[in-house]
Order: sequence, then structure tokens, then C-alpha cells
Amino acid sequence: MIGLQAIGKLVAEELHRQKKLGMEVVGFVGESAGELTLSYGNPVRVSLPVYQPSSLMDLFQKKKVNRILLAGMEGYYDSLGPELVTLRTRGIAMEDCHSFYERLVSKIAIADLSPEWIVRCKGFPA
Repeated sequence: MIGLQAIGKLVAEELHRQKKLGMEVVGFVGESAGELTLSYGNPVRVSLPVYQPSSLMDLFQKKKVNRILLAGMEGYYDSLGPELVTLRTRGIAMEDCHSFYERLVSKIAIADLSPEWIVRCKGFPA
């Protein structure tokens, strides 16, 4: 996941609960390297690594990532834009965390939800 907004954490927690889907979050990309501890219910806690943006290409090669979920990209467009374009042209799927969460659980998460997402989403039929 790129970004550290709450929606990314919700998606990671839901994917952990739904292990049968065979999807795993390898980590987050944030401003600085570290660790992010998520709560999967008391007392279960799981820590995931937070990688620096400068390690993005290396990360994708080492971890064999096949999908990028975007959780708050606003601060990363300038530094990661060219690398994201390169990864996209290599066939790496990219998706907004809100859209992914909606497909995953058939609900809209309001955490970090922007009016822009509501305008762009494909729902709300006439």
C-alpha cells in the first residue's frame, strides 16, 4: 500500500481476516521506514513494515508484488509518479483503497473518504 491513511489500515485488516482470498499485504510505503502495528481484534496485533518511497522499485522486485493499493497519495505524487507509471506499464494493477474496500466487503468506508472519490466512483445509479 502506498500511503498511511486509515483506509489502508482497514483494507490490510480485512485482507488479514479474509485469508482465504490468498492476498497478503507486504507492507506500506510512507515518508520514512519503520513499522505499523495493526489490531486484528483484541489481543491479536500484527506489525507490517513501512518502506521509504526511495525503495519502491526494489521492493516490488524482491516481494513480487502484483497490485498496488493507494491510500493517501497526495504527498507522494512528485516523488513516486515516474516509478508508478513504470510499474503500471509493466502490468502492475493499481487501485484506490476505497474502491478496493468497497469490492471486498460491499460497504463504503468513510475513513479518509474524499468528495472526489464519491464523484468518480461508478455507483449511485439514477
